[in-house]
Amino acid sequence: MEAQNFDYLCKFLKDNSGYALTPDKNYLVENRLGPLAKNYEMPDIGALVQRLQRESDAKLKRDVIEAFTTNETLFFRDTRPFDNLRDTLLPALYERNQAKKSLRIYCAACSSGQEPYSLSMLIKEEMSQFSGWNISVTASDLNQRILDKAQAGIYADFEVKRGLPDSYRNKYFTDLGNGTWQISNEIRSKVQFKTHNLMQPFASHEKVDLLLCRNVLIYFDPPTKTKVFDCLADNLEAGGVLMLGSAESVAGYSQRFEMIPGTSGAYRKAN
Repeated sequence: MEAQNFDYLCKFLKDNSGYALTPDKNYLVENRLGPLAKNYEMPDIGALVQRLQRESDAKLKRDVIEAFTTNETLFFRDTRPFDNLRDTLLPALYERNQAKKSLRIYCAACSSGQEPYSLSMLIKEEMSQFSGWNISVTASDLNQRILDKAQAGIYADFEVKRGLPDSYRNKYFTDLGNGTWQISNEIRSKVQFKTHNLMQPFASHEKVDLLLCRNVLIYFDPPTKTKVFDCLADNLEAGGVLMLGSAESVAGYSQRFEMIPGTSGAYRKAN
């Protein structure tokens, strides 16, 4: 690929998704955009880049961005963060919000929905103290196609066998009989999905109490991480909780959060 085309894609992806495409990722561009160019009946990636540059094609722009999104996820991913939620973080939020009996949760970069559904099942199954509360769970992702899958709540056998306890599967999923399972309406109706780009401010004017943004910032460069952390902090209540992935940290990027001792990747917004 010509250097000028690669440079254009680097800027395009960073400006539109925050994704930091490094010089050693030429192979990744070939793997992700080669098939897309064929789908658009273009001779090569160079032709695709030229069309991006000269035309305002919203669908092509979205398809290029979505080609680089990573949709790896599973139910109760990494286990320990969900133990921290059950044993420490959610009980603390219960005490904090007991007077108003409401809890607002946001899952950013939710991919195909396993994370917000895991959280909803956890609260339903093991957090009886929240009975009668007004609990809202909003989940977002940049990739509309993966959000469509999340909203449908239909998962293949291998997906429900990755991290999901058998008791949860038996209680909250229906076997559709064709190698797929659908999560119950009871759980599905509790999660609102929407498209959102982490590079842009959150649309909601209502701050949240718990914000999960796990395993996505590793793809961003330092200036972009700082910008995103500011957006996340702006969307959290004072004292609200931010949860990151195990390989992520606010250190060096934001002073608006304090680590919560004894937890895995959990931070409290500083007052």
